[in-house]
Amino acid sequence: MHLLHCLGTAAEGGETILVDGFKVASVLRDENRDAFAILTGTTVTFAYADATADLRATLPVISLDPQGQVREIRYSDMSMQPVRLPAAQIRAFYAAYRSFAEIAGRRELTLTLRLRPGECLIADNTRILAGRTAFADTAQRRVQVCWADIDGIASSLALSLRPYRNGDIRR
Repeated sequence: MHLLHCLGTAAEGGETILVDGFKVASVLRDENRDAFAILTGTTVTFAYADATADLRATLPVISLDPQGQVREIRYSDMSMQPVRLPAAQIRAFYAAYRSFAEIAGRRELTLTLRLRPGECLIADNTRILAGRTAFADTAQRRVQVCWADIDGIASSLALSLRPYRNGDIRR
C-alpha cells in the first residue's frame, strides 16, 4: 500500500497521476502478446535499501494467478535493478517494458488530481501506478509518503473480523 498525505500544495504543478496497472497489462495483452509474455515470464529484481530497511523482491513485472489473470504489477524505475539476461533477451525485455510504459502514459488511461492539504491518498501499489507532474523549484509542495505491507494490513483486518466470523459479537 502506498499512502500519500498532502501537507502543502504547490501553486502550480505537482498533481498526482494515477493509472490502473491491471488495465495497462490488459491493453498490452491485447495489443502485443509477445511483450505481455516477456513481462509475465521474466523475473526482475526490485530493491531498496537505506539505514532502516533492506527490501528485495525478484518477480515478473506482471504476475499472474493460476487462472492467468493479472494479480500484481511491479513497475518502478527507482527500484528495478539491471536485468541480467543474454543480450538478445535484454533487448526484448526492455522493448516489452517500453511498450508497457507507453500504454501507461496514454492520456485516456490516466487520472490526474490535485491533493489539497490534509487529504490522504491510499492506493494498492501492486495495482495502481502513481506519479506526479512537474512543479517549479520554488514550489512549496509538501507530502508525507508511507508504504505499508498489504499482508500486514490484511492480517490485522482478518484478526479484527475473527469474532464476527465465529459468531462471537459480544462487546
